[in-house]
Amino acid sequence: MRTSRPPGESVLERAFKILDVLGASSTSLGLTEIALRADVPKATTYRLLNQLVELRVVERHGEWYRLGRHMFTLGAAVVAQRRLREAALPLMSDLCDSLRQVVHLGVLDNGAVLHIEKVVPRGHRVSRASLGTRRAVHATALGKAILAFLPPEDVPRIVGRMEKYTPYTTTDLEALGRQLSRAREAGFAIEHEEWVTGVNCVGAPILNASRQPIAGLSVSGPISSFTAERAGLAVRTAATEIGAVVAARPWEQ
Repeated sequence: MRTSRPPGESVLERAFKILDVLGASSTSLGLTEIALRADVPKATTYRLLNQLVELRVVERHGEWYRLGRHMFTLGAAVVAQRRLREAALPLMSDLCDSLRQVVHLGVLDNGAVLHIEKVVPRGHRVSRASLGTRRAVHATALGKAILAFLPPEDVPRIVGRMEKYTPYTTTDLEALGRQLSRAREAGFAIEHEEWVTGVNCVGAPILNASRQPIAGLSVSGPISSFTAERAGLAVRTAATEIGAVVAARPWEQ
């Protein structure tokens, strides 16, 4: 005889809470930490993680878990993101050839920047940010570029708690506001070693026909050979051209 499930979260809801926790982390997590952040009983978390591993949605390495590649494959199939990537890739490749540095395309996703495409110069060391990586908006040029063109009153809610990732990370909301004002005026944002020490980055927003940011474009490189300020105009121009391509295609809106 069938019995009704008691009121509360469904198995599917708990599984998605676990996936959200893994997606919000830039590093692999252990079982106890996942259960704590997801607010799901440890035994239930363990059982669901094993099932997600079998489905290739989560990868397990020893005692550590992270989102699996199959999760990104599913995300890449989202029509809007796929078409944005298709519109951006030719211009990203041109920018990469011109600056000889790594180029990233990202979108704002639940208070973080989600990397959905990248282009790496031939012979270049692989970028640390793989596709599907999430990064803090307040600590990245790509995130700052998008924030700069959103309503200022929305910024505190989006950035949330401003964690410190390097000694140079901006963790003061007023200081961030000044950076965003400069980014709005220049059309691009600058980041010096705020996410990773030894790396500079410049980012520009990709705006739709209504001048709303739908994504961001960034170029990053080592401080020894890459000056973000000098690359700002090139990144802004490429982002503007991508925005024009998107605006010309009604299905992108």
